[in-house]
Amino acid sequence: MRNFLISICSLIILCTGYVIPSSAATVYRYAYIINSGDAKELALILLDSTSPQAHEQRQIPIPTDRQFQFFGAIPSPTGEWIALPFQSPEGTKLQLYNILSSEIFDVVDGSFPLRDINGLPDQHIVWSPDGKNLAFLAVASIDDKEPTGGVFIYSVDTQNILKLVDETSFYARLAWSADSKLLAISKRECSDTQRCEFSLSVADINIGSVTQSVNIPFLDFGAASYIGVDTLCSLAWSPDSRYISFVSICSYEPSPIPKEVYVWDTQSEELTPLTSFTTAIQIPQDGMFSVGFYSVAWITANTLLVGGVWGTNTSLQSGTFLAHVADKTMAEISVEAVEQWAIAPTRQKAAYRSTTAVDAERLVPDPPKLNISDIGADSSLSNSSTTATNACHLSWSPDSTTLAYTFQTDLDSFGRSCTLAPLGIGLIDDSTKQTVEYSFTSDERSKGVVIVGWVHMQ
Repeated sequence: MRNFLISICSLIILCTGYVIPSSAATVYRYAYIINSGDAKELALILLDSTSPQAHEQRQIPIPTDRQFQFFGAIPSPTGEWIALPFQSPEGTKLQLYNILSSEIFDVVDGSFPLRDINGLPDQHIVWSPDGKNLAFLAVASIDDKEPTGGVFIYSVDTQNILKLVDETSFYARLAWSADSKLLAISKRECSDTQRCEFSLSVADINIGSVTQSVNIPFLDFGAASYIGVDTLCSLAWSPDSRYISFVSICSYEPSPIPKEVYVWDTQSEELTPLTSFTTAIQIPQDGMFSVGFYSVAWITANTLLVGGVWGTNTSLQSGTFLAHVADKTMAEISVEAVEQWAIAPTRQKAAYRSTTAVDAERLVPDPPKLNISDIGADSSLSNSSTTATNACHLSWSPDSTTLAYTFQTDLDSFGRSCTLAPLGIGLIDDSTKQTVEYSFTSDERSKGVVIVGWVHMQ
């Protein structure tokens, strides 16, 4: 079994190809999937942005060769493909579904499982911005030994799978550069007897290998400190593909480990802490821990927006900042914290969910607000429109004309209400400011709703 898996992981796998038909006119729909659990098909629902009640429904067959469980949907940025991972006790099948033709085929045949943390993939299966390559993490546990696997790249054009790196490390996240040429890879290595080691690497897709990497020494707090802790998340490239930002600790929970935002300059290879909120906290007594949660969005090659909540489990602060990477400065632009950002892909528009934490122990926020602002030439946010709604999963259509979001009624701890099951979908036309909402039926909610996102229709 071991040799069989390693042989598969070492090969370039050829898949059946498909040519995307040309489209006369581009139309985008916001989509979600209903998963009944024991059905043989998934129901793909395509909403009309002007009248969500008049939706289109398609059926996607579920693989039947094993007892697979569907656990996510990742649309390509161009909206033509949806990556569909299915899990089973024996492994994972990764399929691609083409929106224009309804064709579906296997990318990974289940011989080795994809990494899955906290139930859903988070930067573990990622499309390149041009929609031509799909990167994913794969691991295999053999004879109860440490998992082994690597990072893989699937090419839509050639239908080949390339194994980019092959190591026994615990890979955390993947992120593509804006030009679709580079892939950032974060990882950690821990053992019972040694301290954890963390690093961030960059792979050049044209070369097919890692070209540079940096160790992250300031996360060295001992292996025991990282048991059950998710690290090195929210990887994001600057628009010019020079800088990579990331958050050190991903958990919402209070922790003895500082949680900060960092930036790596891939040209100078300088690694800089952008924030120092939790690092500067003096813990006065036992039972107190540092708290930090951040949301980051790049808006120019040198500036990014950082929203967050920080402090201890008994005293919190919140704020949003405009950071300039070159001179390493941050200016506060709001006392509210932005939990989620959505930057329009083709226009200078930003949508964001903001709130203020008021209860330190539970991080329970004030009622959140959905904001849409213009991004000025100086990177400022202006001409904002604000709606009091518990909006989550903010996403602009590829043509930047419509903002989609999910809505919920219940508030949990800060940053976590969006992990609850959504009640419906809202769509905002940015030109008219008209909002239409579609509430999931009780039958849909009982079966299970999986948000897909924007897809491309002819």
